[in-house]
Amino acid sequence: MARMYPDHIPQAVRDNPALDAEATVYESLRDGLSDEWMVCAWASWVHKKRDAGAAQGEADFILAHPEHGIVVLEVKGGIIAYDANSFAWTSTSMGETSHPIQDPIQQASRNRHHIERKLREVPNGLAQGVGFGYAVVFPDCALPDGVVRADAPRDILLPYGDLSRIGERIAEVVAYWRRSDGRVALGADGIACVTRVFANSFQMRMPLGRAIAADARRVIELTERQFGVLDGLARNRRMVVTGGAGTGKTLLAVEKATRLARDHGFRTLLTCFNRPLADHLRASVGEVAGLDVLNFHELCADVARAAGHEVPDLADPSLSNGFFRETLPGLLVDAMTTIGRRYEAIVVDEGQDFSPTDRAALELVLEDRDDTVLYVFQDETHAIYRDARPWPERGMASFELTENRRNTRAIHEVLARLSGDTRTRPLGPEGRSPEYVLAERPAEQGRELSRVLHRLIREESVPPSAIAVLVSSRRAVPDLVANGRIGAFGVTTRHDDERDLVLVESVTRFKGLERDVIVLVRIEPVDYCAFDPMLYVGASRARAQLVVIGAPELISRFQGDAKPVTA
Repeated sequence: MARMYPDHIPQAVRDNPALDAEATVYESLRDGLSDEWMVCAWASWVHKKRDAGAAQGEADFILAHPEHGIVVLEVKGGIIAYDANSFAWTSTSMGETSHPIQDPIQQASRNRHHIERKLREVPNGLAQGVGFGYAVVFPDCALPDGVVRADAPRDILLPYGDLSRIGERIAEVVAYWRRSDGRVALGADGIACVTRVFANSFQMRMPLGRAIAADARRVIELTERQFGVLDGLARNRRMVVTGGAGTGKTLLAVEKATRLARDHGFRTLLTCFNRPLADHLRASVGEVAGLDVLNFHELCADVARAAGHEVPDLADPSLSNGFFRETLPGLLVDAMTTIGRRYEAIVVDEGQDFSPTDRAALELVLEDRDDTVLYVFQDETHAIYRDARPWPERGMASFELTENRRNTRAIHEVLARLSGDTRTRPLGPEGRSPEYVLAERPAEQGRELSRVLHRLIREESVPPSAIAVLVSSRRAVPDLVANGRIGAFGVTTRHDDERDLVLVESVTRFKGLERDVIVLVRIEPVDYCAFDPMLYVGASRARAQLVVIGAPELISRFQGDAKPVTA
């Protein structure tokens, strides 16, 4: 039994009486040829015409055999007649009048040449010298006696009586067209070529860039609905709002601070721990009267300078961790004894990043009145700094956000595994599974990173600015970036860079921010943060796709089959 494409007669063919002849031949070929034959039925193509434009073509059957080559069959049903005076071919079905048809001999010949051309023009196409032939099948009638026509030898004409011995007759057709010199066997590669061109099953893939655009609309709808949460919390003046990754804490923090300043007239501070997040919050808020957006260290420096203290430029790379952890908060505490309290409302994003000392200093900036407002948004699993602690809920109302509206469900599954969070449920789109790329050594990781970026940008149509490459420490950046590029792609380390470039940043500085695609590479324990929470923070920054490049033990931690460790 031959291998048939399609593997059954389509219902549309069975329901069409005009195609009864093709259906009959299909069954004869299927049952009468050996399994070495591959048969493509109703094969169609488009070809470029020599003069201009394009034309469609269709062959009733293409037969392919690894040893015998290719035979093209044209089928003409009904009672066939040819008029030598008018060169007209006609077909008469049972009980019907005759109707004109194309010259089946010329049709089969043309199709044979078009098919050969198609098979040769594809990559890894058909080899030169493969045997080709063609024949015409008349399943409803017998041939006349004697010569049919000069271009129609009886060897390549198969009337009704030949269907019962179709295998033998196809062998005779092959023999008729067989060349005596230099014939090349079709072989398995040739069969694969015919299948690929005329019987190829495929599924189109949505590039990641297009999927990101489609998913973004869904996320926008989800986040806008979330503002209703604030309406239910409006009566509380001191509150800790907790939630896992993607639950909208930053979005709600911005909206709460904006409402306090704009709608209630409070002198309001919106603050967080790290500087890049503060820059993002400022951009999100815009200009709102009575609302200041400062990260904690900017606040300390601002208040200290207002009180007359000399404070160095916070961007000075020579400043030690001790300066930020101890000296700056101390300057804030000293300054408050001079200038007094300044804000009627404070909204804190990423509250888990603050140490007890930081929290005590920050609350001094709040007016000492019963009607002042303090809102803290935090995620305990994001507490990566060694001396930081989640904001205590003593004396404060609490509320838990339990719906992940940012990450895809595939990414949420990874986050739940890393954090052990079983309360948060995903609402986002399904998304793609995270990608894990094994690479042991730093140089190998750099090469794999270049390949990943090439695929994302060139093949997946992801804009470079939608990608962030995150590392454990900024010390690793020079190892990955050469002359402002990773491979063929421009990168930046500046969050305010508006060019279409890939961002390269540390996990800790990217806390609270997000990108459509996050690539984690050079992820190693560092002395100032806990390792496993850092993995969670890094992975949770990805809205649509997560790629992890690293050693097997790192990949295992993401996949859930490794024990947690601390740096």
